[in-house]
Amino acid sequence: MKLNYISKITKSLLTLSQALLLITFFLIFLTIPSCNSQDSLSKSINLSANYIDTFSKPNGMFDYEVDIVTGNVSNRDYNILRHAGTMYALANSYLVNKNKKSLDTLENSTKFLKTCCIKPVDNNKDILGIWSLKSINKSLRTDKLKLGGTGLGLVALLSMEKIRPGLTDKDTLRKLGNFILFMQKEEGNFYSRYIPPAGKDDSWTSLYYPGEAALGLVMLYEYDPQPKWFNHAVKVLTYLAKSRKNVQKVPPDHWALLATAKIIEISKKQNLEIPNDLLINHGKQVVNGIVAGVPAYSKDDPNSGCLTRDCRTTPSSTRLEGLISFYKVLGPQDTELKEKIATISHNGIEFLIRTQIKDGPYKGAIPSVYIDDITLLKKSSRRQIVVRIDYVQHALSAFLDYKKVFESKKGN
Repeated sequence: MKLNYISKITKSLLTLSQALLLITFFLIFLTIPSCNSQDSLSKSINLSANYIDTFSKPNGMFDYEVDIVTGNVSNRDYNILRHAGTMYALANSYLVNKNKKSLDTLENSTKFLKTCCIKPVDNNKDILGIWSLKSINKSLRTDKLKLGGTGLGLVALLSMEKIRPGLTDKDTLRKLGNFILFMQKEEGNFYSRYIPPAGKDDSWTSLYYPGEAALGLVMLYEYDPQPKWFNHAVKVLTYLAKSRKNVQKVPPDHWALLATAKIIEISKKQNLEIPNDLLINHGKQVVNGIVAGVPAYSKDDPNSGCLTRDCRTTPSSTRLEGLISFYKVLGPQDTELKEKIATISHNGIEFLIRTQIKDGPYKGAIPSVYIDDITLLKKSSRRQIVVRIDYVQHALSAFLDYKKVFESKKGN
């Protein structure tokens, strides 16, 4: 493969500078460390998907929190946003593995999402939102709409359209997109919530909602190529880029990285005009912030590879999702940053594989932190023994992203 690739380069009529850029880009892949084996990564992907399938209910809900010592399940704080995120990860897994059990889970969870939570806004026939309902999430005082819930709900439903086209009608998907536009301010930022009877509310903001909304819009554009979806997604990221331009410490906004990577990919394919340099520089700010926050551990430390100082698995997973998605955006001129991402991603995936429970009734579970000795579970804190569905979802997404970007290159 390597000889054929080099042969093609030498036979082409490229200038010397172009050839050097391509060779530099190619050499990055020769230095990418791989996981212990592709088999261990594939096994972890399958275990994660199987956990989600196993801990799903016939009505389409997931077991939201599972105590892996007592077996107790709590759905009191059931978060529809995380329900949608789990669908998104499992749909991507199904596209790779075509597991029939996962398809059943996806169809049930889609039906639940659509039946329970998609409702009109202010009786406006052109706007639908994905509601967070107190009848489902017992911690809520009132029914409300969260921007991120509709954003990720749209991502989940559009992911299902790749598997079962027509499962959700186009009109419904458009009306969900209209809700995101309804919540967007002129500058590009958002109201985070809609709470009846007051309406739009920005008294509280979420770091992740804008990126989730932007990803929903750009995926809607892929499905329904109306320029407004794409333009408003770009508007979101442009606002974030400008507002953070001179900020020294940019937060680890992985959803913004995923949305930015998707926007840049589409703009190149379709020759669409976007503020490319502004968006890439913002992405680099986020990436460099994540890279700078990775703690240094010795290789024999079981926490080696975690991406945060408290060594929690889910923040490590989400940062990996962001880093890996943006790796594809960077060019040969970003060799040093790409090498850092590759190394951090390798070590981070190894860390997540290590934390995953491999056997027993909870195989595939991702505890919140690494548990050195599974036999000591009963002495662990509640934080360690409760597995929430999004812990598994984000690890699954990180595994899939790593395999697609790095392991697939190794196999070419």
